[in-house]
Amino acid sequence: MYKKGNEQGFALIIVLLIIAILGMLLPLVMSNLLNSAKEYQRTEEYVQLNKLEDMGVHLINEAIDQSEEVASLQTQNWIDNHTSTPIDASITQNYKNELAKALSDYDLDNGLKLNVKKGDYANEVMIDDILIVSDMTIVVNYSVLPNIPGQEINRARTEGSRTINLELES
Repeated sequence: MYKKGNEQGFALIIVLLIIAILGMLLPLVMSNLLNSAKEYQRTEEYVQLNKLEDMGVHLINEAIDQSEEVASLQTQNWIDNHTSTPIDASITQNYKNELAKALSDYDLDNGLKLNVKKGDYANEVMIDDILIVSDMTIVVNYSVLPNIPGQEINRARTEGSRTINLELES
């Protein structure tokens, strides 16, 4: 077969051209892949932080519910053991004390740190204060701080409150 002199090396030039194009496109593709992996990791951290926050709020509400039952029973016994009917302010103060005592069993006044078994995820839940707002009304303020060590996302402490209206038989 006869080849013209100017066609020699044409295949080599095509191969070199393809390698050059791939060399320019490969960094762009790799950059997009790495960015999507980081985005996936950040999204996963947000999902885990939201779940940890929900878990902490659920724990606080369960602790308050159970402590309300104990405080109501103890306050009702306190009222029943009085010779005269106590005034609303003293009933509320007694209820607050019993509620604080019942909540202290959960160690939420010092900031309970819950560690999740898988990974180093943690959740700090805390009762910030228990306030008497008015006669027969108490507010429990709490905070939840979800934490994933080494995370890129800094999550602010979530604060909430729970209002308790006393309904005791005097």
